[in-house]
Amino acid sequence: RPLFGSTSRTPWSPSAPLLHWMPLPITFDWSEDENAVYFVLHVRGVKAKNVDIALCDVYIKVNCHPHFFEADLVHEIDPEHPKTHCRVGTDKVSLSLRKKEPALWHAFRATGSKAELRARRQRALDDAQQRENKRQEKKAEWKQDMLKAGELEQWRLDRENREQIEKWEQEEKEKWEQDVYAALDEEGKGLLEPAALPPRDEEDLDGPSGERHEEAPPVQALLPAADAGRPDRRAVAAREVSEEEEQEAAPGAAQGRHEGREASRPPQQQPPAERAPRTEDSQAIWTAGDLDDTEEYVPSVRQNPGKVGLRFTERPRPGVPVRDRGQRPPPLPKDMVKNDHAPPMLAGDEPVDESDPVWLKDKADSLMVIGDYQGAYNAYTEALKIALNAKAFANRAVADLYLGNIEQCLEDCNHSLRILDLRKKTKDGHMPGPVDPQDEMVRARVEVRIGLAYLWLGAFSKAEEHFSTALDAEDGLDPEDRRKVKEDVERIQQARSALNTKEKADGATRRAPGGGDETLSEALGLYGEAIEADSESAVMFANRSFAHLRSGHLHECLEDSEAALWCLRMWPAAAHPPKAPARPSRLDPPYIDDPTFKHPDQQKQGEVDWLMKHSGGTAKDLPPLPPEYEWIKDAAEKHDNAWIAVKKKMAKATIDAIRRATVQLQDVLYTRKPFLIRQQIEVAIDQNNAGEGPSAKAIRQSQEYADKLEEHEKERQLEYQRQEEELQREFEACRLEELLAPVRSGVARTGFGHGHPVERTRRRLFVKVLLRRSRALELLGQAEAAAAELQTVLRVEPENPEAKQRFAVLQAAHAGPAPPAADATTPQPAVPASPSVPTVVGPVAEGPAVPVPAQTPAAGPAVLARGAGGAAGRTEAAGAPRAKAEAASTLDSLDDDDEDADDTGPGVDHAATATLLKSAAEYMKRSDYASALQIYNYARRSCKVWETPLEELKVLSNTSLCLQRIRGRLPELISACTEALSRIEELRDDGGGGVPEEMLLRMECACLSRRGSAYAQQKQIEESNRDAATVRELLARMGATEAAGQPAPAG
Repeated sequence: RPLFGSTSRTPWSPSAPLLHWMPLPITFDWSEDENAVYFVLHVRGVKAKNVDIALCDVYIKVNCHPHFFEADLVHEIDPEHPKTHCRVGTDKVSLSLRKKEPALWHAFRATGSKAELRARRQRALDDAQQRENKRQEKKAEWKQDMLKAGELEQWRLDRENREQIEKWEQEEKEKWEQDVYAALDEEGKGLLEPAALPPRDEEDLDGPSGERHEEAPPVQALLPAADAGRPDRRAVAAREVSEEEEQEAAPGAAQGRHEGREASRPPQQQPPAERAPRTEDSQAIWTAGDLDDTEEYVPSVRQNPGKVGLRFTERPRPGVPVRDRGQRPPPLPKDMVKNDHAPPMLAGDEPVDESDPVWLKDKADSLMVIGDYQGAYNAYTEALKIALNAKAFANRAVADLYLGNIEQCLEDCNHSLRILDLRKKTKDGHMPGPVDPQDEMVRARVEVRIGLAYLWLGAFSKAEEHFSTALDAEDGLDPEDRRKVKEDVERIQQARSALNTKEKADGATRRAPGGGDETLSEALGLYGEAIEADSESAVMFANRSFAHLRSGHLHECLEDSEAALWCLRMWPAAAHPPKAPARPSRLDPPYIDDPTFKHPDQQKQGEVDWLMKHSGGTAKDLPPLPPEYEWIKDAAEKHDNAWIAVKKKMAKATIDAIRRATVQLQDVLYTRKPFLIRQQIEVAIDQNNAGEGPSAKAIRQSQEYADKLEEHEKERQLEYQRQEEELQREFEACRLEELLAPVRSGVARTGFGHGHPVERTRRRLFVKVLLRRSRALELLGQAEAAAAELQTVLRVEPENPEAKQRFAVLQAAHAGPAPPAADATTPQPAVPASPSVPTVVGPVAEGPAVPVPAQTPAAGPAVLARGAGGAAGRTEAAGAPRAKAEAASTLDSLDDDDEDADDTGPGVDHAATATLLKSAAEYMKRSDYASALQIYNYARRSCKVWETPLEELKVLSNTSLCLQRIRGRLPELISACTEALSRIEELRDDGGGGVPEEMLLRMECACLSRRGSAYAQQKQIEESNRDAATVRELLARMGATEAAGQPAPAG
């Protein structure tokens, strides 16, 4: 933290002049509290290396040429305080100055005459300089002490090592000395005493004067008699060798040579038989015969040959079969011919490591392509257990979309964004690095998937926000995908504008008591306005067909139902698995030729810069040269008339102009836009003609690159056109009854499954539209057409009670064909319909009307042709899908008399709600708070009418408890606690709703405590203290109530 002096390399000196230029003032903001004063200086392009900052007691200065800021402070600050610091950021310098005495200044500049301020400033600078000098001295002393301590420590280590080595050497020397001395003592126990030896005079000693040498007695003669039974190995071995040599030697001269060799040996190396004394020697112990009869002692073979076996441990790989561990090749048949080549079935296979996250991700991508979404989800999960990766989370979100796990998709997308944010985060004091284009592409796709998930949940504003974020990324989406996302945003805006009108029309339809009423006419007018705003919504046409049916406009009802079915055919549900991740195919621009520079490696060996030499004559007499050469004086020759032809050298201004033009052309290539490149090529050609532009080779390289870009763009356009044509063919061949009909077990679908929330919503809307068409056709007298519509409904939903009932009525009335359902129920008598108020078979279709797009690549944008935005108008109008459960509507059902059981909503089934809450309690016992939270959220969304208010309060309280146990969800925890507290206040206003006041107080205390803890974690101290005080008051009131033995009064 630079407190005083310069952050650049130039040392600061108080005697140096402060300004050598006319400084520019710096705009700043300042604020203060009782302990510190803060300054934020706004300087464009400021960096830590080019700014000088001086912080003194009553004076501060910031100098960033040509900007300058200084201030004489009204009171003193503490420059040496740890919290006094300055930070240089992006286009700003932040100063945090700790006050020496806590107080509010209200103004930071000191007032006084110029001389007084100058003297005050100089004193502050002198004091700061003294502090800086002391700090530098202390730093130098500390450095010297550290160096000295390091030397002493190194000396100590060297001395200890040397002493240890010497100790080891001494111990080793003593050990071997003891062994040698012990062996000598053992061998010399029986030697004769020195007095028994014959006397020797000085002539027997070795020396230059002594020439007489007597043969010393053999060693065997000096050994004691007790060792006579032990043979001498060396003597036996020498004797055996002598005998072999005598046998091999030839008589005559060979014998003489042998004797001469034996005679020339020293006494110690002659065989014992020859060195033994004669028989008349009384000191001999062993004779030659005794030595011949003695056998050499050879020790027996050891039991342990000296080999030690070492067994290396194997790397444990639990869960992996032995055949896949890659330690040895798989077994082959015995009669198979062995060769070095692999069998045909294994040719080209390489052993894979199933614990490799890259292999697991590639495996998951391949499973996604073939339509195994659950297997891909599991593979992505296993890869993420080993290593976290943003792309793996993003691709697993696509698997969640195909499986219908909307909330899990949002969670995976958030994980991916957090990883990308961590990679983009820069350290404090460092400049932000370049952005990775691949990360930006992944970020844009993840934002699109988040928007799509929110679109399915009916959150239009959040969906539009995330789509806009994806569009803000410069290189995140391809041009075609960017266009489609923009169209989706426009559709969302249209749907939001039509939603209010649609809700008014729904309310008017519910209030209408019967056909022909003015309220129905008003509803029809509102539906018309909504359809004008959003003409692609199947829900709008389905609701208007219902209103036409109630008002008796049967032909208009058939037209609207036909339009609704047409919009359902345009529903962008996924009919195919996503494509494989596209490999990057961007064409990188070439490095164009620079005529002003030639690399030494490209220069030809032996090439010279001169062409010829000429001697004699004047400049007029010189021969002509090519245009790129010129004649100059040859300084290497002695005479003055020596000339040499060298290449012309360009002037520095020309070289700079050529380089600038080349750089401009190179920068345009990086834009990858052919029309801009062609424009710059024309400019470069004109500059080249003038002699100050890029070379012809650079221009040719740029033209070739522009051609490649145009060809690549044409290929992309053809690919997009092919995809559009394929989608159009699929749309024309689409038959909703075949797509929505259930399939037998074991038959998989490549798109959304039969139980996907989006497919269930489309199937529900399709059934209701057909039921209304059937009723309108029946009222028009077209019984066969009505029966055909009912048969289609029964093919899609074989157990639909309304279709069975109406089909039975038509069968009884017109003797039509039997229903296709195998287990048709007994027909019930139909209720007679009034001519003016026709009986409607089913209510308006409700549920999510925004499916996933037809193609959602695993690593590509999630919105393609007729994508999520195209159905955005149908999302909130139709409601939000319930993740991992049945589709339910966010709007109330229209007031239909014959409402089917599927539309009563799960909120009426209290037994099912109790089962859900019981399951959530079991999850909480196992500390699986995430699963319990999903169940509680589902119950809160789906249950409109609770069995008791206490049950609703328990759900709200347990939801906040789960959010508290799950980290990182503080905003949701605060929202859940606030909702629970609001509901408690509502119950108190209504008289308690049958909930004891003591229970309300306990739940209120729990929610306030959790919310206060969340506020404390968010550093919102005031709100946290307020909730804590409220909890203390409630606890005191509960204690007083329990002591008095009476219920607490309503708060």
